[in-house]
Amino acid sequence: MKRRTKTTFTWLIIWAIILTSIAGLSFFYFDFSPLILFLATVNLAAFLLFGWDKIAAGQGIDRVPELVLYFSVVCGGGIGALLGMNVFRHKTRKSSFQFVVAAIFLVQLALIAFLISKEVCCQSFVFFKL
Repeated sequence: MKRRTKTTFTWLIIWAIILTSIAGLSFFYFDFSPLILFLATVNLAAFLLFGWDKIAAGQGIDRVPELVLYFSVVCGGGIGALLGMNVFRHKTRKSSFQFVVAAIFLVQLALIAFLISKEVCCQSFVFFKL
């Protein structure tokens, strides 16, 4: 049996590097609000993590821990995670994993809808900088 050399902490560091790299590049090339840049970056990173985990599962190399995949969803990468699950056909047989991802995503959508309805953070949802 192959020994796992990467820990959850290592994968969180890798995820953070991907996230900051994409955010840094997109900040210089696009004129979107910071919230949109953040959400796009987190979703892209979550999508890439699911793709990498699918490749790793097929080749028998070190996998991305589920905790890191959940963390990417909690940080706002629900759309990227759901797309990654469907595009790569990854974690689609594990109903408990799908339930947790969907539940986190629905809670986030409900929170956003609540905040918008109360006009608490409408300025944050501006798509372009003024």
